[in-house]
Amino acid sequence: MITKNVLKYAVNYLGLTHLLNTTLLDGSTSATADETAEINTLISCLNLVVNQVASEYVTLKSKTKITTTTGVVYYSNLSSNVVVDVLSVKLNGASVEFSCKPDRLETATGTLEIEFAYQPSAINSVNSTIDFANFKLNERVLAYGVVAEYNFLYANYDDAAIWDNRFKNSLSNILRPRREVKIKQRLWV
Repeated sequence: MITKNVLKYAVNYLGLTHLLNTTLLDGSTSATADETAEINTLISCLNLVVNQVASEYVTLKSKTKITTTTGVVYYSNLSSNVVVDVLSVKLNGASVEFSCKPDRLETATGTLEIEFAYQPSAINSVNSTIDFANFKLNERVLAYGVVAEYNFLYANYDDAAIWDNRFKNSLSNILRPRREVKIKQRLWV
């Protein structure tokens, strides 16, 4: 998911359609300093939304294989992103015990398969990629959150509450587990 696509939805929802004419959002005119500042504000709001989704609704997970001779694995060696939690450590397919320290993981020696949860990367530009590719989230839902944060930022609390409610309802509808519906067979007389 590309940042620019989320911002296009948010700009439309906020009524800031003049920003769509800028080259930053695939328009034809160069962005002024004010327009660039406005887009950077929207990017900051998107960072808040992405971090909220990652911390409250979905868990970004990754697996990596690392060989260690000391049993110490530094989190910085696992990922360029911030490691939030170590979910499992396996040695030859079998789970092994591990201990999490502030900057490292202590466990058995050998070639380990480590599964961990991480924080999403910071979004720095309109062309940045958002880390939610494996989830059912779409640009529209994230744009709801951006609009809510933008309205909170500018003290439009009534509008912010409406958009925040829309954002949270959409998230819960998208991410709730689906159950298979089974209807009992009916006996005919």
